[in-house]
Amino acid sequence: MKTMSDGIKNRESIGTIMADTKVSRPSQEEAEEAVRVLLRWIGEDPGRAGLGRTPTRVVSAYGDWFGGYEIDPYALLGSSFQEVRDYKRIVTLRDIDFSSHCEHHMAPIIGRIHLAYLPDKRLAGISKLVRVVEAFTKRLQVQERLTAEIAQCINDTLRAQGGCSRRRSTTPMHDDARRQQDGCQDGHERNAGGL
Repeated sequence: MKTMSDGIKNRESIGTIMADTKVSRPSQEEAEEAVRVLLRWIGEDPGRAGLGRTPTRVVSAYGDWFGGYEIDPYALLGSSFQEVRDYKRIVTLRDIDFSSHCEHHMAPIIGRIHLAYLPDKRLAGISKLVRVVEAFTKRLQVQERLTAEIAQCINDTLRAQGGCSRRRSTTPMHDDARRQQDGCQDGHERNAGGL
């Protein structure tokens, strides 16, 4: 059986940047100046009417779009489960809308995620599972890694007998605009057809 420390090792090995990672962050003023630089770079005048508050708005939007860096999904889920006995049903949650950004081009990724897991002794509420999805999607992502990270978090934290997440998403940066990816954990990897 996996322990919580196994989960911590696994989350580091899959490349997830967690909230406790120390990165030197620029100030609000420095971030706004960076937006002004980009406006000049594309040929705009940051001082023209209509763009005066744009740097503040962009930095605020980034705070929302990338708010997942402030959340440790393992800690979030680990503090919210209930112990159960003889729970024999698969927990499924379908059509969780998400938006994220590709870490290669910062292009938007928009889609839906479906989750399923077979509890052993720990059962999480639906709202916590949605927040775990948000914690991973509100970061720079690689579409192919996203589902594996979510499934890994659910399995490691809830010590599930098996779990799976499936994503269907679009991004304007790829010719194959509709992409689908499964991320399953444990011995039940290919039994996710119903998701």
